[in-house]
Amino acid sequence: MVIWAYVLLTVDMALMGGILYILIAGRGLKKSVVADTHAHAAVEEAELERLQADVEKSHSLIDAYERSFEEKDRRFEAIVRRAEESARSLEALYEIQGKDEVYAKAMGLLKAGASAEEVVKDLGLMSGEAELIEAISCYRV
Repeated sequence: MVIWAYVLLTVDMALMGGILYILIAGRGLKKSVVADTHAHAAVEEAELERLQADVEKSHSLIDAYERSFEEKDRRFEAIVRRAEESARSLEALYEIQGKDEVYAKAMGLLKAGASAEEVVKDLGLMSGEAELIEAISCYRV
């Protein structure tokens, strides 16, 4: 029985030593895990700060492009307005010149001896216009 007591005592001491070793090694492991976690957190924090700086830089570039596009849009709108005004003035000038040509043709036909009804049919004028041109052409002669 004494032998069994020594065996049990030895086994108990071995188990206690193993447990003690695990506890001591675990603390060291915890310290290294904690240290690794802190180091990893610092790296992630630095990466986060870099990403935030990149986002701010991108945001400022987008703002600059937006202002540039707004300015170009205003200039384009001004060019379009000027083009529309030019087109309207050309249309008005063309109408005036076109009417003058029709009226000049009507005067030529009336001077050649055509009647007001023939001028209305040939040139598409209203009868009142043809009669007025006839009266003016007679007055000028």
